[in-house]
Amino acid sequence: MPPLPADVVPASAMHERLAAITRAVIEEAATRGNAIIVGRGGVFIIGRRPDTLHVQLHASLEARVRYLLMRIEEVPVDTRPDEDSLRQLCRSIDSARQGYVRRLFDADWLHVSHYDLSIDSGRLGVEQTADIIESAARHDPPGSPGVPA
Repeated sequence: MPPLPADVVPASAMHERLAAITRAVIEEAATRGNAIIVGRGGVFIIGRRPDTLHVQLHASLEARVRYLLMRIEEVPVDTRPDEDSLRQLCRSIDSARQGYVRRLFDADWLHVSHYDLSIDSGRLGVEQTADIIESAARHDPPGSPGVPA
């Protein structure tokens, strides 16, 4: 195999660089405050701090497929993915997320011990899930000024 040109960066180096940039952006957002960080290992980057609320959203595969089917109603029928394709997409995304967190943080992204709150959004729906998160975010955690630990 011929050597790579000098300006070609190996994929592993690109992944490492992207992970470092992601970490820096998340840390800066957390430092500035009032940030909502979705995924990207934010729970592992920020860690346990008194000013954070780590939320895990989960739903059954079938609930996620139903949700996606509702969201793609505007897509022309002849180009819509079928239920089996959507199931495979969900599984593929889950696998990628699991691999990302395992590779970068050596952790199980689904383990509830990483989160303050775990919500089955498939059962409760988007609005009730958002209401619960908002209520929890507005509540001062134990150890905050004026709140007993």
